Amino acid sequence: MVAGVSIAVLALACQPGGATTHADSSASAAASSSATSPAPARAAHAAVGSAAPSSTSSTANDGVATDTTKTCPLAPLTDAVAHASSITPHAKTDHLLVTDQEYGGWKMFHVYCYRCHGFDAIGGTFAPDLRHSVSAQGSVTPAVFVSTVLYGRLDKGMPSWRVLLDCDNVTDIWAYLAARSNGRLAAGRPHTAGNKS
Repeated sequence: MVAGVSIAVLALACQPGGATTHADSSASAAASSSATSPAPARAAHAAVGSAAPSSTSSTANDGVATDTTKTCPLAPLTDAVAHASSITPHAKTDHLLVTDQEYGGWKMFHVYCYRCHGFDAIGGTFAPDLRHSVSAQGSVTPAVFVSTVLYGRLDKGMPSWRVLLDCDNVTDIWAYLAARSNGRLAAGRPHTAGNKS
């Protein structure tokens, strides 16, 4: 997470037509804050899977911007959901118990995503209920999720988050959404086994 990005800049993502402005503002905010704060610990993953550093950006027919200079491997998204099964016996009575990864995803979601997608991923004025979107009945696969988070869907008002989120952040958010989607995680502030606050 990049420190020092103002709420006003992030809130622009939910304004109609504000996605382009937000993406430009995010880049300049991240650049200005990087001079005063250390880079995210997991920034090394920012170019995981990059095969062509000199590629160009374009917008595909479905409105998702494409750019092969940054991509994330999809296996960790699947692994994140599978790993969560280790807490299932305790989660039958404690519907706010999560893995460390899901907790990290909850934090990232409530910093970057809730303004449009609503508290607890239930949907909002500008964006859909992600519990349904990432479910088996929804249309958001891990590949679509990574592409949408990193490059946005500008025609739908979804900004690009690749300046502020790395691959680990994207995986954590996916794990949180999967837990909300399958009903194991209730709405509210989750906790890990070691932290019940």
